[in-house]
Amino acid sequence: MTALGSPEAFPVTGSAPLRRLGSILTAALVFRFYRRWHLRWGTTDTEANARFEGDDLIVDPRFTPTRAVTINASPEQVWPWIVQIGIGRAGFYSYDWLDNLGRPSTNKVLQSGNTLRSVTSPPLCHRSPNHQPTPRHFG
Repeated sequence: MTALGSPEAFPVTGSAPLRRLGSILTAALVFRFYRRWHLRWGTTDTEANARFEGDDLIVDPRFTPTRAVTINASPEQVWPWIVQIGIGRAGFYSYDWLDNLGRPSTNKVLQSGNTLRSVTSPPLCHRSPNHQPTPRHFG
């Protein structure tokens, strides 16, 4: 007879493959459901399956996420917030410690540049002074 606390009381022979299999199955299930949710975060089925401007630019895309946020405001109210996105501007309205070098994103519309109809790509990182962004036209 073996003591309850001794290693012989609960043999682990053969359990390592079962633990690995359990880990693999758990990871597969989490990946299967989490990935679908993450790639379609905030979207309806209609939005996730819709075709958007620019979809025809890549013939066989390997990565096709569609994410959305519902904003209860008119485009005229949202636009000033969009044109001030970026580093050195208002920030990204996200995790400031991650994508704004620790500086807080603004919580108000800045007076500079909020009437633009054509803007350059938002500055996503610090660049050299010689960098010339490609203009993007909106509206």
